[in-house]
Amino acid sequence: MGPGGIVCQVAHRAHACKQSWPDETMMASQEEKPSAMKRFWEERSTEKQQTLPGISRVLDPGDKVGFKNRYLDVFSKYYVLKHLKRSNGSVVLEIGCGTGRLTEYIADHFAKVIGCDLSDNFIAECNASAVKKPNTVYLRAADHDAIRLHKPEVALICWVVQHLEQDEDVSALFRTLREYGVKRFVLLEHNRIVDHIEEVKGAFYTKVRSISTYQNCLLRAGCTIDEVCPLGEVNAGSLYRLSMSIYGRLPKRAHVLAPLAFHIDRLLIDGPRRDRNTLISSKYTTDMLISGRLD
Repeated sequence: MGPGGIVCQVAHRAHACKQSWPDETMMASQEEKPSAMKRFWEERSTEKQQTLPGISRVLDPGDKVGFKNRYLDVFSKYYVLKHLKRSNGSVVLEIGCGTGRLTEYIADHFAKVIGCDLSDNFIAECNASAVKKPNTVYLRAADHDAIRLHKPEVALICWVVQHLEQDEDVSALFRTLREYGVKRFVLLEHNRIVDHIEEVKGAFYTKVRSISTYQNCLLRAGCTIDEVCPLGEVNAGSLYRLSMSIYGRLPKRAHVLAPLAFHIDRLLIDGPRRDRNTLISSKYTTDMLISGRLD
């Protein structure tokens, strides 16, 4: 399977229906006939702001209060930027950029940031955005040659790979990134102590993998893993869990407290007696961040 197939499939977060992977000769026809999940994200991308406001379009559309999505937003931005800064790269490629939430956020710290997504609407919106920075570039996931021309050095993948059902497809994605010239990667995904498949209406939706499964996928792709960091603020953080337990009673303005709640949870988790590895349990789906090299 060529690089086009993997990047097209992985560039939209919730797209992994039970289907065989196309080979290169089938890619053109597949791109002309979008999958059901591609159509889902195209519909989501065109929702009016008052119907599905802000980051709800790319995080949790069911979050009516806004606290959860704001917490997720601050959480992901904090850890993504922290680990990307260690990569020593100047050109970053984000797989599955959506509305450009992360792409624009990290752009102040790098020479160029390329966002790619399966949704044509998201890409058009990002390119037309009034807050688009001069050093950000947005491309359709099918624009493989254009992606190569920008010579990405570091790949950012956040809450996307969980929608690949087969472990081999995870490995194939990283082999594809190597073909693009990517040298390093930062991967932020959900994890559990054992692999767990979630279905929606009887069809595959996500596969929440264990850290060891992700490590095996990366090693099969020939990657070198430099750091594995369990993250437990989401679902295991004290203030996050408290907020979720009373979510229906939270005031409408509670979302403004989400950044403070995240940083308090982070400090509590990083306390002198706390081992982040204890955050990985079968009870909660938490998160992990893996950074490494594509040698």
